[in-house]
Amino acid sequence: MSSRLGFYTLEPALAAAAEALFRSGAVLRRARALHALLLVSSLPSAPRPATFLANQLLALYCRHSAVPDALALLRSTPCPTVVSYNTVLSALSRTPRHAPNAFGLFRGLYASGLRPTAPSFCAVLRAAGALRDGRAGAAAHAQAAALGFLASDIVPTALLQMYSGCGSPRDANQVFDEMATPDVVAWNCVMHCNVRYGYLERALRKFCRMVSTGLAPTESTLSSVLSGCGRSGDSHHGRALHGWVVKSEELDLDLPLQNALLDMYCCCGDLDTALLVFQRIEAPDLVSWNTIIAGFSGVGDGWSAVQAFVQLKAVSCEQLAPDEYTLAAVVSAAAALPAMCSGKPLHADIIKTGLESSVFVANTLINMYFTNEEPGSAQILFDSI
Repeated sequence: MSSRLGFYTLEPALAAAAEALFRSGAVLRRARALHALLLVSSLPSAPRPATFLANQLLALYCRHSAVPDALALLRSTPCPTVVSYNTVLSALSRTPRHAPNAFGLFRGLYASGLRPTAPSFCAVLRAAGALRDGRAGAAAHAQAAALGFLASDIVPTALLQMYSGCGSPRDANQVFDEMATPDVVAWNCVMHCNVRYGYLERALRKFCRMVSTGLAPTESTLSSVLSGCGRSGDSHHGRALHGWVVKSEELDLDLPLQNALLDMYCCCGDLDTALLVFQRIEAPDLVSWNTIIAGFSGVGDGWSAVQAFVQLKAVSCEQLAPDEYTLAAVVSAAAALPAMCSGKPLHADIIKTGLESSVFVANTLINMYFTNEEPGSAQILFDSI
């Protein structure tokens, strides 16, 4: 009986079942049942389990974020391939609480005698960036260079992302400058890194270089650089980029890009242009509304902020329900207005939404009451937090 139900007889059927589960997105319980069937159906002389089938199950476990199951299966596979390791490495690197284990597994890959591939390095670099572990990232960088992977299409971009995550824009720019033919993803990554750490001029120079090479900037490219212009108050370059967006025939003026334009003008204090951008958004989302309300608040135009909030409430639905950022922005704007006119009605509205317990919102309410010389109301609210 055992010879008829032996491992080699069942392997094709089990492999087909694993693939069917993978494609259908079936529940994890069934994957574990298949794993158990694999183990109990194996012959003593047969591999436990076959590498191909193990890889199918590993992919299934990782797809469902069952990292402990994947690690257990990898350890029980006598002859795992680099694909086996890469599957689990990728899952570890994408889950913050499991990311530290990626380094040990990468060392295990080396110790097994297998040669890491580009996806191996991408996974361990992603883990280093997520953990802001520059030392581990630099070690992986050195290993990738020694094995010749810096000429690959994906490892240099993973290095850019790692150094950006670790707060090393200088190293990120150096990696980028050494790339022979960076693609759009690499350009976007290095510009985002420079914007993130306040090097707007460097990001703008990279943008100009990108355009001069004939590569078309994407919506993500523009959103990142516009964000930098807004944070630095550089309306001159922001307007130039806006003009470039309008003239471009290749760009799709999608909602995130429109929100980036809106945010740039609001941050630069140009609310007239910001309002024009807002009015041209066909279906503004909550980010759009929050941005314009915060923009009015930033220039001290409390009445316009309250008016925008009232309009938001009029079109409010589940996707557009005001959140704590909306309420904090409108209360902050209303602080300069008489409390009886807008502050107290807003406070009542906040109580109805159940967001009074938010420290973020409560702080703006307390400030509003103090601004209106109502320390008693501010004290009562403070005591209730």
